[in-house]
Amino acid sequence: MSADVVTLHVGNLPFAATTEQLRELFAAHTEVVSIDIPNDPQTGQSRGFAFVSVPGPAAAATAAAEALDGQSLLGRRLRVSAAQEHRRQARGPFRH
Repeated sequence: MSADVVTLHVGNLPFAATTEQLRELFAAHTEVVSIDIPNDPQTGQSRGFAFVSVPGPAAAATAAAEALDGQSLLGRRLRVSAAQEHRRQARGPFRH
């Protein structure tokens, strides 16, 4: 097994979905390293998406994403794709 870990983005996630439900869904296609379902800091409610880390190589993770994209969970069709790294643009000094 490769030491690489690939992170997948799961969109359109039902607010009531749990990490256990996602782990069970993904287990049919790949091993799961970790699952992160971000919560809104003010309400504590799920933000409607998750990040699922799976072992590489990337081709295997892509195959799992393609197999799970469009699958239904709690009545919603999931959107599964490779997670994009979020980069903030460097900003110059504040200008009036």
